[in-house]
Amino acid sequence: MPHSNRIAKILLSIAAICGFSILSTGCTICIWPPGAMQRQAPGLIGCLEYPWSPDIRAVEFTSNETLVSADNGGKVVFWDLKTGGIVSQIDDAGAIAEFAVPKSGKPVVGADLNDLCVLDPDNHRVLDATSTHLEPAVTAAISPDGRYVVCGGEGGDSGPGLAIYDAVTWKKIANPGDYRKSVRSVSISGDGSIFLSAGDDSDAVRVWAIPSGRLVSAFHLGFDGYEAVAISPDGKLGAALSSPAHKLKLFNVADGTILATLPTNGRSSRSMQFTPDSRRLVYADETVLRVWDIPSRHQVAAFMGGQSEIWCLSISPDGRTVATGSGVQSYSGWANDTVVRIYRLP
Repeated sequence: MPHSNRIAKILLSIAAICGFSILSTGCTICIWPPGAMQRQAPGLIGCLEYPWSPDIRAVEFTSNETLVSADNGGKVVFWDLKTGGIVSQIDDAGAIAEFAVPKSGKPVVGADLNDLCVLDPDNHRVLDATSTHLEPAVTAAISPDGRYVVCGGEGGDSGPGLAIYDAVTWKKIANPGDYRKSVRSVSISGDGSIFLSAGDDSDAVRVWAIPSGRLVSAFHLGFDGYEAVAISPDGKLGAALSSPAHKLKLFNVADGTILATLPTNGRSSRSMQFTPDSRRLVYADETVLRVWDIPSRHQVAAFMGGQSEIWCLSISPDGRTVATGSGVQSYSGWANDTVVRIYRLP
C-alpha cells in the first residue's frame, strides 16, 4: 500500500472517532467541515490539507465558491469550496508568489519570478507566459474589469521595477515613471483607475494612474522600507506594512494622512486586504488573522491560524469569508501545519 494511502486511512479512522468529515481527493486530504475543530478555532469553516507538506505561497478566490492555491513546489490547485474537492491541478506552474483575479474570475494570472503566467484550470496547464524583465516579478494585481495587469519586481540598473500590461494582448503599455527601485507590493483600486506601489524605496508609498503610468502622488509615512501595501476598493484608504519594523499604518489615499497604527506582534506577514465594502482590513500577524473595523478603529476579530506563519490570504468577492495559506515551518521549528484555512468573517 502506498505511503499516502496509509496516511489517508489513518486520518479517516481518526476523523471517524473525532467526528470530522473527511473527503479524500487523491493527493490531498480535505477536512471539510472541521466539525469539533470549530470549538477550538472560532470562525473556522474548513481546512484544505496538503499531505506532501509544501509552503502555501498564494491563495485567491476566483468566485465565492472556488479558490486557487499555489505552493512552493510549483503546484497550483483549483478547489470547489462547497465540497472541499479539487477541480483541477497544474503540477508545473512555476514559483508563483501571488495571484491576480478580476471580478469575472478569469483570467487567473500568477506572478512567477520573471514571468506573468495565465493559468488554464480546464486543461490543467499554463496557458501563456509573458516575460516581465523585472528580475524577478514578485507581485501582481489585475484591474477588476480584467483589462490591465500591474506587476512589480526588483528593478535596478538593468530595468524598471514596475510595468503595466494589457491583459488581452499581453503587451507592455507602460513602465510607470521609469521607476527603477525594488517593488514588493502593488494594489489596484476597485474602479481600476489607480494603484499603489511600495518596496525598498524608503521615502514613499506611490500612487500611479492606470493605464498611463503617470505618478499621481507620493506619501512619506516615516518607514525605512515597505513589505506590503493595499488600497481599499473605493480607492479612499490605504494600508502599508513597514520593513523591517513591521508596523502597519492606515492612511488616506487623497493626502497621505495617517489615520491609525494597527496592532501587530512585530512580525506581521505581507498579507493584507480590504473587504469589498472598504469598511474592514484583514491582515496576517504571525499566526494570527486580525480583522480591523475602520469606522470604529477597533479590532473586531482575531483568528488563530495554527502553529506556522500565515503566508497569504484572500477575501471572497461577497466579503463573507477569508482564506489563508501557511507552511511547514513554525517559529519553534517544524510544524507540519501545511493547510489552507477558510474562516467566516464577523
